[in-house]
Amino acid sequence: MKCTNILSSLLLSLLFCYSITKIHAQSYSEYHKLADEKDQKGKFNAAIKLYQKALDLDPYNVEILEKIVYAKSNTGKYGSAIDNLNTLIQLNPKSSKFHFIRGFFQSNIKNYNAAVLDYTKAIEYQEDKITDFNSYSERGLCKMRLKDFAGAIQDFNQSLSIYNDSGIMKHKKEAEIQLKENPPPPKYRAVQTNVHHIILKKPVLTSN
Repeated sequence: MKCTNILSSLLLSLLFCYSITKIHAQSYSEYHKLADEKDQKGKFNAAIKLYQKALDLDPYNVEILEKIVYAKSNTGKYGSAIDNLNTLIQLNPKSSKFHFIRGFFQSNIKNYNAAVLDYTKAIEYQEDKITDFNSYSERGLCKMRLKDFAGAIQDFNQSLSIYNDSGIMKHKKEAEIQLKENPPPPKYRAVQTNVHHIILKKPVLTSN
């Protein structure tokens, strides 16, 4: 009798767990499907809310994370999208695509130093083949905004060596003009002195 009760309890527990899992799966797929429908209709705010509900059930789902990032970008919610990109980069640390997109969003919210770092990673990592043409040109634009005109020219040259684009050529010429008008300060300043020789004296050891 005791064994029968134990067996019944185990069966009830298994059925309960199965039901919860099934409800979870149904809810996730339903939220995902509804979010896709809203996204395709251009109702991005509604899509974001539904994608978020799907994410609450599966926080590390790469497909949903990517979709919510693009939906947020379509509404200009770059700061919020960066939070999702941080998770994507944790899951895929060598993804040039995710670093490039985060760099683009950082640039849009004027975090130019952070954007430069992300574009540099996008150039370094080529796991998913984001073109260097885009990464170099976007990094060059960020460097211009940081007044690093020499660095910007180097990036534009790199980009032009891959793909000859009139827009990038225009940015390069602008950077060259800015560099001529605003040359970087010298790293060292000459100081005049009357001292011609420096004599190093060896210390004399004395005993007490």
